[in-house]
Amino acid sequence: MRLKGLIEAPPVGRVGERLITLAVIGFFAIYLSINRATPGWLLATFLLLTFTALCTRAVQPFHLCLFCTLWLLIPLVLPPLSKWPLYKVTPLVVYAGVVGVSQHLRKSVLWIRRGRLGIDIWLLVSLLVVVSSVALLIWNFLYRPDLGPSRANIPSMPLWLLPLAGLVFAFVNSAVEEAIFRGIFLQALDCAVGAGIVSLLIQAMIFGWLHYSEVGFPKGLVGVAMASVYGLLLGYLRYRSRGMLAPWLAHAGTDIAVFTIVSTSVS
Repeated sequence: MRLKGLIEAPPVGRVGERLITLAVIGFFAIYLSINRATPGWLLATFLLLTFTALCTRAVQPFHLCLFCTLWLLIPLVLPPLSKWPLYKVTPLVVYAGVVGVSQHLRKSVLWIRRGRLGIDIWLLVSLLVVVSSVALLIWNFLYRPDLGPSRANIPSMPLWLLPLAGLVFAFVNSAVEEAIFRGIFLQALDCAVGAGIVSLLIQAMIFGWLHYSEVGFPKGLVGVAMASVYGLLLGYLRYRSRGMLAPWLAHAGTDIAVFTIVSTSVS
């Protein structure tokens, strides 16, 4: 699996492949809407879609089906893994393990590319970090959200360790979320509806809806809107740079601002 080079969009799949992908996206949105409480019928639906993608050799939909099924299944089997950030990290790690042992699946992962980092890309990354950080500061000032649940995720540590913890959080959390949304989700959508604005919008809305919960930052309906716009811009940056490095760096820069706001907030 190459880390260098540029991302190449997958060809648009057959009708059946497109339908599987769009069905997974729709049911995943339902799952997020019910606050990650997974009813049996929903898990059965994801298992059926995964089996269908496997039997029909729908490779790109299978990647998405596999990851989403793991996202639902793992917290049910191991409830402690339903906590942040494990509910995102664990399915991604297991997914990577499954893909890693299959040469056919490894070859079909087209999004793990560094992309280009020209002057225009650096300017876009810097602009996105500045604008998004300012927007978060304004949101936090205007809405005065309860950051207690988010602050509870920061373990007690000496003050001098906080900057290091912030960097670790920023670069790990952004890598995980970029791999999921600008990687797995966006590649599957590119195969279903073609690389373009529709794919960008759908992955951005799913990314935004993830921020509705009490530990999201920003959170609530305003947070969903802000995160959706941010996800759209990260997706555009991924298209523009044809790689994952630029959106990862931009996301990490914004996550540093998130960590700073949460860790310095008072009750």
